[in-house]
Amino acid sequence: MMIANLYKRRMQIAFILSTIIFVIGIVVLFADQPKSADDWLNVLSIAFIALFMLIVALSSQNKYKRVKNIEIPQSERSILELDHLVLKREISFFPKLLLFEKDGRFIGTVKPIHIPLHYYVINLFLKNSFITLFPMTYGIFTNDQLLVSFKRRGMKKSVVTIKNVQNEPIGEYVQEDFKSLLNIKGKLKDAFGNTILSTNIKGFSGDFTLIDAD
Repeated sequence: MMIANLYKRRMQIAFILSTIIFVIGIVVLFADQPKSADDWLNVLSIAFIALFMLIVALSSQNKYKRVKNIEIPQSERSILELDHLVLKREISFFPKLLLFEKDGRFIGTVKPIHIPLHYYVINLFLKNSFITLFPMTYGIFTNDQLLVSFKRRGMKKSVVTIKNVQNEPIGEYVQEDFKSLLNIKGKLKDAFGNTILSTNIKGFSGDFTLIDAD
């Protein structure tokens, strides 16, 4: 039901947005009737956006009908036992990832914890993905238990502090975001500041390379 709920929420949000945009277009059309080609272009652009959201809603509705009776099995393993994870972004007010094994078994989530109240206001005016630029604590949950938490800080340089369930720092990931847009490098360090892994993200495709200390 988890994937079904994802498509259901996407469908509901898209239907609501398409309705709101359509109503705005109608109000604009009758309140200030178009008199020039530019005016008509503005009205048509609103109509196209409403149509696009409607298409998204209908597509999500179709996918929801196909998967609503499919049960996603729950994994009994821990994330620490795996060497491969499949990530699926869930539709939510704040960024959230669903984690699956390669065979499709659901194993956990990555989601924000301890969200400051003013972030709700900020997120109303920003796209969901932009809120990740602000310092926020995220937790990795497996079998409904918090495994580790991490917090990103910094703008030019991202520093992600990783903590265990006792809220004790166990390491950090440091990445130079704006030093090079085509060759982003980072380092994963342990609690003592020793480099465990070096990372390298190349090009716009996001090719991700991990190199251990040896």
